[in-house]
Amino acid sequence: MKFTVTIDQRTWDKCARLLVKQGITGAPAEVLETVLATGLSGEGPVRHVGDVTISSTSLMLSLGRIKVEQVPDDQP
Repeated sequence: MKFTVTIDQRTWDKCARLLVKQGITGAPAEVLETVLATGLSGEGPVRHVGDVTISSTSLMLSLGRIKVEQVPDDQP
C-alpha cells in the first residue's frame, strides 16, 4: 500500500518542535515514518496524564489538518 500525506506547514512546524523535545529529529519524511512506526508498534514511551494516554501518534492526530490519502496500487 502507498499513501500520500499532506501536512500544513504551520502544523508541521509545531509538530516538529514538539517531537524535537522528545528527541525525534531528522528529515520530515523520516521523522513521520518514525512517529508512525513507534505509534503503531507500541514500542515508544507512553506517558500518562490523568486517564489520557499520550503517544507520538496521538500527538500527530491532535494537531489536526493532516490529510492521508491512499494511492491506487496501479500508480507508480
